[in-house]
Formats: sequence, C-alpha cells, structure tokens
Amino acid sequence: MKNNIDRRLELSRMLLDMGQALIKEGEEKKDFCIRQSGSFLNVISSLMLDEKETYAFGELCSMFSAKIILDKLDESQRPNIPTYDEIIEQIKKMKNDNTEGPKE
Repeated sequence: MKNNIDRRLELSRMLLDMGQALIKEGEEKKDFCIRQSGSFLNVISSLMLDEKETYAFGELCSMFSAKIILDKLDESQRPNIPTYDEIIEQIKKMKNDNTEGPKE
C-alpha cells in the first residue's frame, strides 16, 4: 500500500509540474487552450490522491464525451430527447394544470 501512495504522490507532482509549465506557456503565447490544458493537469494531479474523486471525475468526463457525440450528430440521427428548455416548459405546464383545480 505504501508503494502505491508513494507512486501516486510522485505522479501527482509530475502532473502538477507539467500543468504549471503549460499554464506558463499558454500565458506567454496568449493561447487559452494551452493554458487551460495545464489547469486540467493540475486538477488531475489532485485527483490522483483520492480514488472516489478520480471515479467521479471519470464519470463526469464520460458524460461530457457523450454530450459532444450527441451535439455532433445530424438532427436526423439524434434520438428524440427534449432539450432543457422543453423540459422546463413541460414542468411549468404540469404545474399550471395541477393548480387550476378540478376539471368539470
């Protein structure tokens, strides 16, 4: 177990160093993507030390990947999934229907 913790600390430090280098390069070149990639590595560096957080972050990344795939699909290929705004409108309509009282 001790070796695992030592290895995680070592990898965490390495990711943090790479992240800091990318942030610096991104700032120097005024390149948001490079800078942000460094920030991502810093986040991953901290996740290396907690298994539950690593798992949760992996789940979040999976959901984001699925969103990207759905966003890139042609309208004709997309499943019929309501948008956020459509869901909110449905909820508002259901609330209104329930507050009008009994129907005769």
